[in-house]
Amino acid sequence: MGGFQNGLITNTDQYPAQRLSSAIERFVSEFGDRNSLGRLVDVVDTSTQLTRGIVEQRPETFTEKHLVVPGLKALGYSIHRERPGEYTATGRSEPDFSIETPHAQNPYIVEAKRIGNLPQSVLPDDGEGSEQLQSYLEEGFSAKYRTDLDRRHLVGIATDGIYWLVFKKDLETGAIDRIGGASTESAVLETVKAHRHPEEVSEQWRVDVRRRLEVEFVPELSAENVAAAVEEIE
Repeated sequence: MGGFQNGLITNTDQYPAQRLSSAIERFVSEFGDRNSLGRLVDVVDTSTQLTRGIVEQRPETFTEKHLVVPGLKALGYSIHRERPGEYTATGRSEPDFSIETPHAQNPYIVEAKRIGNLPQSVLPDDGEGSEQLQSYLEEGFSAKYRTDLDRRHLVGIATDGIYWLVFKKDLETGAIDRIGGASTESAVLETVKAHRHPEEVSEQWRVDVRRRLEVEFVPELSAENVAAAVEEIE
């Protein structure tokens, strides 16, 4: 999204893109402290599963702590609650997070999976994380939000830290629509390459990664842009 600063037109997507590129680099360094970065390439770029043996921790926990949560914060969201029980029917497991954004009053939830548990095609109807998120959106809990005129939608994000999907539920009609989706795969792999083989990348590789995220990812996933997309669809 654009704006003005000191009389010049600026693209505000560059700021979350810069924060996200830094978060990705910290994640790559953290992975490299636990295993070879070649294993990370295998996990991101092939069907190799991320396991406890690779990262010395539950893979879901590792993904959440070092990739999903930093990614959400970089995109402008703040973590409100972990495992919010009000978003499920009795006896059902909870979403992983409820999150907040200064750009909207609508409630947001996140379903996070280990890397590799969302489809590489980023389709809305494939992948365990996407299916679970849609089941939360379909629950009847949303009726309590209809009394608040500022809360007309429930927004859900499904992610494995690499692939991200965004859905919107109309709290009045119950209709669920996908409103966004993108991947950080190329940014992660370029960052890995820069750490493994610095002689093979441009000296300005960080700028290139940031620009790629600014163009391909942030417009779909930043807190500001998702809030704008929800309003446009109303």
